[in-house]
Amino acid sequence: MRCIPISDKQREQEWNISRKELMEIVEIGILSEVEVEQIISSDFNPNRCGFENKGEIWVENILHLGISPAKLVEIMKGRFISSGGTIFEGKSLSNISVHDDIAVSKILLFSS
Repeated sequence: MRCIPISDKQREQEWNISRKELMEIVEIGILSEVEVEQIISSDFNPNRCGFENKGEIWVENILHLGISPAKLVEIMKGRFISSGGTIFEGKSLSNISVHDDIAVSKILLFSS
């Protein structure tokens, strides 16, 4: 059985990435182009970078996309479950023991 604990506190702040970096993720099969478009929440190109006592410069295609971590987690969660994985939301991972042929995790299951 494959399983993963997920925190009940999802981060809502966008994560920044370039389109080139996202396309590399598509090329290796982690996300599809359609999924990439679903997770993009902002595009700010060109982008102003400021440096203390050095002034400002404008750059293009560098960390210019904001992606939604909540949407990304939802896509990956769906894929993980559909491939037979189990997710324990809101549970605590207390220990992982790694052996040559297996990894064993200890998950604390609390009932509310």
